[in-house]
Amino acid sequence: MIDQLRLFSDAVAEPLSAEAKLLLRVAALGRTEFFSRAEDVAQLTANVDWKTFLALADHHRLLPLAFQTMKVLQRGVIPERLLKSLWTRYASNLQRNRQMTTELDRMLAALGTSRIHAAALKGPALAGLIFGDVGVREFSDLDILVRQRDVFTARSILCLLGYAPVYALRPEDESAYLLAGRQYDIVLYSEASATTVELHWRTSTDAAVERLDDPGWWRELVQVRVEGICLPTLPPHELLLFLCVHGAKHCWERLAWLVDVAEIVHANPDLDWAWVRARANEIGARKRLAIGLTLATQLLALRLPEAVAIDEIWSGSLASPLAKMRHRLAGSDASGGSREGELLLRLSLYDSWRQRLRQFLLLVFTPNSADWSHPGTHWLPRPLLKASRLLQEYAKQRLAAVSRG
Repeated sequence: MIDQLRLFSDAVAEPLSAEAKLLLRVAALGRTEFFSRAEDVAQLTANVDWKTFLALADHHRLLPLAFQTMKVLQRGVIPERLLKSLWTRYASNLQRNRQMTTELDRMLAALGTSRIHAAALKGPALAGLIFGDVGVREFSDLDILVRQRDVFTARSILCLLGYAPVYALRPEDESAYLLAGRQYDIVLYSEASATTVELHWRTSTDAAVERLDDPGWWRELVQVRVEGICLPTLPPHELLLFLCVHGAKHCWERLAWLVDVAEIVHANPDLDWAWVRARANEIGARKRLAIGLTLATQLLALRLPEAVAIDEIWSGSLASPLAKMRHRLAGSDASGGSREGELLLRLSLYDSWRQRLRQFLLLVFTPNSADWSHPGTHWLPRPLLKASRLLQEYAKQRLAAVSRG
């Protein structure tokens, strides 16, 4: 048997805390034999500070999964109070997610009645697809994908259900907002259900896997049964690529996102890898796909099919971004918490310098949703206003760093 503990430690290239080692084993689920060997369990849990472990698992959104994985361990290895705390988190997450699943079904039904095509992204659909249990995966909002031409009609329908836009747009700005390079969703909130929903017309600013204007694409959606409710969502091969692009967008800050990737591959041995590679090449997401798969194999013991080779997906170097993100997942922020460090890490994940330049310009000059909701109060055009705000924030950060030093 492969020594997974040594593999994990070598992959991170720095000493792991006992809490991080245990969390990686929890996240690896059934892909290792660890939890079947009592001596391994006793050895790894001997020096764990359980308060620190709970905080780390909470940061990575893995507390419900930790309960499902660790509840089978023999008595005495895991403190009873810890299991009770994990069970409480799982139970509350299950209750909340069931409510959100029902709310998602209500919204999809209303959109369908108005003949608007809609698909569920992440959230309950992903939890049902990879775990079969909506309580195991944590999510804080709901995501719905619609065609661009249906966005504002869909927004009006959701408003009739009690939702309101978090960022209000003037009618004269709506068309420009849809066409803005950085925008791909509208955020709404319902006070009655305490639910946030993001209404997407694409899944990414530059690497959308979907083909929303193709009627055939909508027929290819899979139906996932969750809590007795059928939810339409992306098929596994598209979902894998989307998850790798989404994780890279956030620099893989949460280990839970990597678990999603590993579980999609693990649960779908007949995955259409030819499509995944071709589509990643087409949308310029080969490096982001390769990084997601590499992290999952190194940290979560994912075994890729023999026909899938990372160097065939991306032939360039992955060493620098991989090292930085492994440090993040291990509990240390390689960017040092600085805005410029975070920006450089994000830009390093793109395939070409043209993509990096485009993303840099979008980040610096393109207004975000909050900027669009505060129009006409400055003499500067929105792009220059956004750049000036970033410069002010950067100057404040540098001054604060100097004063601390």
